[in-house]
Amino acid sequence: MAGRLLFNDENSNTSANPHFEEVLGNRLSRRSLFRGAGLTATALGATAVTGCATTGSGGSGGSVASVDRLGFKPVAKTTADKVSIPEGYSAQVIYALGDPLAAGVPAYKNDGTDTQFEQRAGDHHDGMEWFGLDASGKPSASFNSRGILGVNHEATTDEKLASFFIHANGGASTLPRPAAEVDKELAIHGLSFVEVQSSGKQWAHKAASPFNRRITAMTTAAIHGPARGSEHLVTKFSPDATLCRGTLNNCGTGKTPWGSFVSGEENWYGYFSRDAKDDDARKKDKQVQGLGWWTCANALKWPAPPLTCRPS
Repeated sequence: MAGRLLFNDENSNTSANPHFEEVLGNRLSRRSLFRGAGLTATALGATAVTGCATTGSGGSGGSVASVDRLGFKPVAKTTADKVSIPEGYSAQVIYALGDPLAAGVPAYKNDGTDTQFEQRAGDHHDGMEWFGLDASGKPSASFNSRGILGVNHEATTDEKLASFFIHANGGASTLPRPAAEVDKELAIHGLSFVEVQSSGKQWAHKAASPFNRRITAMTTAAIHGPARGSEHLVTKFSPDATLCRGTLNNCGTGKTPWGSFVSGEENWYGYFSRDAKDDDARKKDKQVQGLGWWTCANALKWPAPPLTCRPS
């Protein structure tokens, strides 16, 4: 069966080896994962998971904490478009699309007329990491009422009606797009670093904190390591291949042992397009052809036979 690969259907495992999700599924179950979380909380003296101290057995170490209950009344099943909160708990929005990140940036109106997204929260919050700060603003591994959130802004909302909060007229649907719309959407992507603090009852982000920072699809970054200066990274923007710009479709995040923030991109290639005659204009350059979509035979068969692909 031949099929055109869809946007999210890239498959790097073309061997007969099991996929990672199969390995993980065989190793962990939902219940055992929660049991491990309960043990970790107990070992650390945590109070976040309560009502779970009933004794059970499991593992080679003898008695372990059973996590058959998580200590709160489950929420009812619902299809309502709202956040359901267990009885006795509350939830609040701390940092939302358009929230100011610098003094002098006006409050977000959410009507498509807002600008300055280089100094506002971006869209589609995704991966997130916590960096604690003590009362004096120094890094702290234990202080939990003040800190910096590192947040991904993965994408923009594509649905026409939902786009009115980005563009007052909903945005252009034909190419070429107006430069002002493109610039606004590039600024909505990227990362945020925003200071947040709790009063003991409520959390809030600090709009004028000197720690606040936005990284967008146009932010300049320096290239380091063995890739620096490589001919493969030469661009009009950086002929010596020492600089690059921006980040797109940031999904997963990580916090390194030395306290830095790592963010991963995905599906960035969906943001680029070429004229149908581009291959001929470049004399069918192989690197350029490699940017095209591929048609793969056997892509949708299971069990997976050898995959045969050719440029479409």
